[in-house]
Amino acid sequence: MKCLFCELADSHQQRHSMPEDHALAVSDNFYAKPALGQFVEGYMLIITKRHYRTLSEISSNDFTELDRFQDRLSKILMQLYHSPILAFEHGCTNAQRRAGSCIDHAHMHLLPFRNDISGRLKSRFSFKVLRSTAELGPCSSRGVSYLYYEWGKGEKLVFEVDVNIPGQYLRRVVCEQLGQPDVWDWAAHPFRDRIRAFTAAYTAACRKGIGAAIQG
Repeated sequence: MKCLFCELADSHQQRHSMPEDHALAVSDNFYAKPALGQFVEGYMLIITKRHYRTLSEISSNDFTELDRFQDRLSKILMQLYHSPILAFEHGCTNAQRRAGSCIDHAHMHLLPFRNDISGRLKSRFSFKVLRSTAELGPCSSRGVSYLYYEWGKGEKLVFEVDVNIPGQYLRRVVCEQLGQPDVWDWAAHPFRDRIRAFTAAYTAACRKGIGAAIQG
């Protein structure tokens, strides 16, 4: 079965017809692109170039690279949108408990978002505070699906998901907080006008020297 994210990794230097398919930044083992379903302008995905099911499967060296890459991109987003940055992953390591995942290729969501929703998640799921993202590794070896959550400069949290939850779960929760509960589905609401606006703003920021992202 073909994987869209793998195909984009192989062609990240090409121009694509869809604005969400163009890489905005690349590192050795990751690339970043605008998120389809851009209910908030500035929403992007960090995606592994190699095919992993979840970020819990990557190596310790890759986690170090991911943290640095994510930090650079977050700084650019904060300067562009003057907002804390929310990072999350739906980590599907158990096919029976998908943790809201809809694409089985490891990717981190980054978006400007002004509300900390960790309290809502803590009231529903058991969780652990992580010292670093590298501590996601045991989730893979244990076959435990999870939600990874990080907001602003706050705690890094992993929530174990041992029940069935809806697809795009955290997108649903964020949209509820934004007062837009009906636009969480990226397929039904792609918001390509916002993707184009974000791509233009990001590209202009990089040309001015904001951050150290590498143009794709």
